[in-house]
Amino acid sequence: GAAFELFASPLNARFSSFCSAAPDVDRAFGSVGSFFSPSLDPLLASGAFQANPPYDPPLVAAMGERMHALLASADARRDALTFIVIIPHWQDKPCWRALEQSCRCSAHLRLPQAEHGFFEGGQHYRPALWRAANHDTSLFFLQSAAAPRPS
Repeated sequence: GAAFELFASPLNARFSSFCSAAPDVDRAFGSVGSFFSPSLDPLLASGAFQANPPYDPPLVAAMGERMHALLASADARRDALTFIVIIPHWQDKPCWRALEQSCRCSAHLRLPQAEHGFFEGGQHYRPALWRAANHDTSLFFLQSAAAPRPS
């Protein structure tokens, strides 16, 4: 399973190492850098990674493009690589459609709003760590050819 987050902060990270938007500040708390940094290509060459990016369509589109490039490299090496992408169920957004229609998408799950929630990093100003979802959510599994398929 995935044991590394590609979009986290020290306040919401579930693992000891993660990628973040502010690695200069977050490095002391476990950030290894930005997901978009080419210096992380060796780290992202194989394995399983969870991505719950900021809900910004241009950023999600750029993330998808980078993932596709990393998956193409993994295929060339015959490495197993999986990205589990968690975003709103945005059927009307081009970035969502690109993920859903991708030849790399081995599975797509839709989580109804009433049936899930999120662990968020607002514990310093909110009374609870858990927040009920305010939208349906899509989980996309983007994988190289060598990666084991979700069951």
